[in-house]
Amino acid sequence: MFCFINLVFALFVKLQHKVYIHAIFKYIHMGQKRGVTLFSSKRALSPLIATVMLIAFAVALGAVVMNWGKGYIEESGVLPEGEIELAPATPPAAPCEQAIQLQVLTIAGRQDICFDTATNVLNYRFENNGQVAIEGGKMQVIGATDVLETEIEAMSIAAIKRGSVPYDPAQYGQVQKAKVVPKVDGQLCPQKALNVEEIGICI
Repeated sequence: MFCFINLVFALFVKLQHKVYIHAIFKYIHMGQKRGVTLFSSKRALSPLIATVMLIAFAVALGAVVMNWGKGYIEESGVLPEGEIELAPATPPAAPCEQAIQLQVLTIAGRQDICFDTATNVLNYRFENNGQVAIEGGKMQVIGATDVLETEIEAMSIAAIKRGSVPYDPAQYGQVQKAKVVPKVDGQLCPQKALNVEEIGICI
């Protein structure tokens, strides 16, 4: 705004300097001869009034232009040169709302989880296909008569973990299925649980 006002004022001074200054001295000189002072003559005051009015007009015009430009920039989203738009801060996602994806490793179309009847052990291999590390979790092996609960180990991103769980069919009944609830940032995430509906016999 100040640059615009200075420009207008400079142009005005350049164009009108000789005319108004000459007129002012002329009227002062004539007034002295006639016994009339500068401030008692309307003709002598007219250049000063015109000068003040033009300066006021330049200031008002500069304010109008600046306000219009500011409104245009806000509506169009165009930033002045040299300014950087800062993206609004994104709040961190809740632990269980992150990209968690725990799966059973699949080999040749078959899930690598089975029950070994010779040793009464449930063998499995899990893989972390999500975008966050898993800090372990809770595993439930569901039998015909009861449920065995145990823990799984932590897994980094893209990691594959082999594990085994001792399972007594006499106590829990025949193995039916399993459920694994991953833990992220110290919180269990049931909505991201891995459900294994079929568990075959190890060959």
